[in-house]
Amino acid sequence: MPGFLVKKSIQIEFLNLNCNKLKRLLKIHFDFVKYIEQFYLSNNQIDFIEYPSLSKIVNLMRLDLSKNFLKNLHEKTFHQLFKLSYLNLSSNYLTFIDKDLF
Repeated sequence: MPGFLVKKSIQIEFLNLNCNKLKRLLKIHFDFVKYIEQFYLSNNQIDFIEYPSLSKIVNLMRLDLSKNFLKNLHEKTFHQLFKLSYLNLSSNYLTFIDKDLF
C-alpha cells in the first residue's frame, strides 16, 4: 500500500489502485482516508483484508475487489459501511459468504 495513505490525513473521494500487485489490506492503511466514496482495488493479489480496515471508510459507496485472491472474509468486514451500494467480489476464490457479512 502506498506510504502516503498512512502518513497524513487526506480527503480523497475517489481512489483507483487497480493493477498494483497489492497483497494485503491492513487497518493501518486506512487510518487517514475516511472520506473515500469510490475505491477500486481490482486486478491485484489481495488475499487478506484485516478487520476492521474497511469499516473506517464511512463514506464508501462503491468498492471493487474483483480479480484478487480472496478466499474468505471476516464476518464483519463490511458492517460499518452503511452507504455501500456497489460491491464487486467477482473472480476471487470465495466459496462461502457469511450472511452477517454486511
